[in-house]
Amino acid sequence: MTSRGWRGIAAIAIACVATFLPATSSSAEDMAGDWTVVGRAEDPCGKMNPIRYGYYSFGDDRGWGWSKMYFKHGVTAMNVWRGTMTDSCGTPDVPGSTTWIYRSKLVYEVYQNGQWEEVDSVITRAINQRAQFNGERKGLITLYCEGYMGPCPAWVNQVIGGSRVEMRRGGLAVGKDDQEASRVTSQPAPALDPAPESVHVPAVMGAAKGGRATAVLARLEAQVRKLTYGLTPTLVELRQSDPNTVEIIYTYPGYDGLIGLRRDVSVESPNVDPNSRVYALAANENNPEEVATMLRVDLEAPPPVDLLKKDQAGVAWWGTTQTD
Repeated sequence: MTSRGWRGIAAIAIACVATFLPATSSSAEDMAGDWTVVGRAEDPCGKMNPIRYGYYSFGDDRGWGWSKMYFKHGVTAMNVWRGTMTDSCGTPDVPGSTTWIYRSKLVYEVYQNGQWEEVDSVITRAINQRAQFNGERKGLITLYCEGYMGPCPAWVNQVIGGSRVEMRRGGLAVGKDDQEASRVTSQPAPALDPAPESVHVPAVMGAAKGGRATAVLARLEAQVRKLTYGLTPTLVELRQSDPNTVEIIYTYPGYDGLIGLRRDVSVESPNVDPNSRVYALAANENNPEEVATMLRVDLEAPPPVDLLKKDQAGVAWWGTTQTD
């Protein structure tokens, strides 16, 4: 990890937590989110990446930015995001994409019997949108711990630390004189498995209905075919229930059975002053390419098991509530 990573940022992160609260939303008018920048991190290649408030909606598990990282994935320590973003230069998910992936391996150790012993480890994955409009970037879409069906383990947030925590290159550690000394260190994350030569993507059903749903699913299909790494879920069916609603049925490692993600992809109001510097960013949220990217990010992250509701066919659904 570079010296721009964990070193010297605990005070900044604590100040941010004391000053800002992540945003939640239950109103369709607020889906664009709060575009206020709450932090910035420069990766080792000199790329500056912002993190914005964003928003998170508990009901249908939608959102982005700090709010989603905080409320859905339980990452309350800004240091976790900063460390993940400064541990590598990141990589585009598909060639030429503006969506970049940053990953870091965090190791939790305790000091006992005269040595540090590993207790647990996780790989954090940050998805970052680097498309630029009017000099502004969206920045973080989400950050989560790979493979966790729910929030990251609580120890991940230990990097915030208390008064006895000392900063050091490669991690944080409490003094060895403490009875229960522990630390969190970072290591380079192992490379993602490369994409298979042949990628199975099911045909889109219900395309004759047209509308936004058709456009979004077509772009999702194209993105999956171009991924530089293997997609975590296995796509079983892509379909649209009406011109503005997509339904994706898939399987996910660690979950026994079929999962369904339903999303309303209707055009939404940017809810931003047209004269604002971030208006173009907010308006781009309606771009079918961006909507497809957000869908794919949702699919890649562990499903919200507490929201899954099985239908008569045994598919466990989450996302937009179905209406008759």
